[in-house]
Amino acid sequence: MKNIKLEKLSGNTNEWEQFLSQIDNSTLFNSSLWGKIINQIFNISNEVIIFHNNGIILAGAIIYYKKRYFIKTITKPPLTLYNGLLFNLPENQKNQKNIEIKHEISNNFINYLSKEYKFINFTTTIDFFDTRPFLWNKWIVLPQYTYILNLEDEKNIWNGFSSSLRRKINNCLSYSPVISKNDNVEKLIDLHFESYSRNKIKPILDYDTFTNFVKLALENNICDIYSISIDNEIHSMRALLKWKDIIYDWIAGTATKYRNYNSTHLLLWELFKKYSNDNKRLFDFMGANTKSISDFKRLFGGELKEYYDLKYYSSNLFKSVEKISNFIKIRSRLKG
Repeated sequence: MKNIKLEKLSGNTNEWEQFLSQIDNSTLFNSSLWGKIINQIFNISNEVIIFHNNGIILAGAIIYYKKRYFIKTITKPPLTLYNGLLFNLPENQKNQKNIEIKHEISNNFINYLSKEYKFINFTTTIDFFDTRPFLWNKWIVLPQYTYILNLEDEKNIWNGFSSSLRRKINNCLSYSPVISKNDNVEKLIDLHFESYSRNKIKPILDYDTFTNFVKLALENNICDIYSISIDNEIHSMRALLKWKDIIYDWIAGTATKYRNYNSTHLLLWELFKKYSNDNKRLFDFMGANTKSISDFKRLFGGELKEYYDLKYYSSNLFKSVEKISNFIKIRSRLKG
């Protein structure tokens, strides 16, 4: 397609947000607000790249970048997904034409990034089904998974639960639990760290950074925190992100001594009902790539969705350096 131009939006957030509002699969993590939060907490910069034709934006992406060893790299910020290309092509256009345009834009995007950055890593949106341009350009493409639960019908949500999950929920109800909104961020992070400690793994962030991250999300009114208590003791807490009609399951933690009460299961059910009544449409479990975590999330009957982790290395040397760096990070998170 002729006259498709690449442009970087410098500080023009209104144009980008208008584009996001027109797309069903845009996410919080594509937004300028999330970019500001990431920059404030992690000092990771971002830029918006758009592709337009005669002033109409056909596609775009927000990318997060920083310098590592004096080299510009594109990185995945902690607890952030889905910051790949978004498309807004004419619905009345033939499918083969749309594929052609998507490939052209993807190739232009790839060429621009590979010239500017020595290492690139980001994840696509959930419905980004065609990664062939990245494969053809020798990128590493890894499938990732999450569960998406439709919140529009409370009865259908309950019927979609496994029978074992319904038993656990009913069992927890017998203890007369109390579910409430709870903005005690420190308690949430304490429980989150305790949950990781059970598996002898350090959380992805240090305590202070985690706390500041959640507090900033609360201040910007994109986060809710809920707790479930029995006999005035908090058993479990959950922080959720909200944007448009989507809820993202963000951070959670459960007290070890109360795990057998199945409080986490009931808390999620109550949250599904709450957000369903608030006219939220989807609940994104934010990943199902670790077996034990995936097994838990599968109980709730959501639809398994695929997205992709994309990586590019400018040289084998940098690839080796990155592998060593990741190995060190993983080792540092393992306890014992």
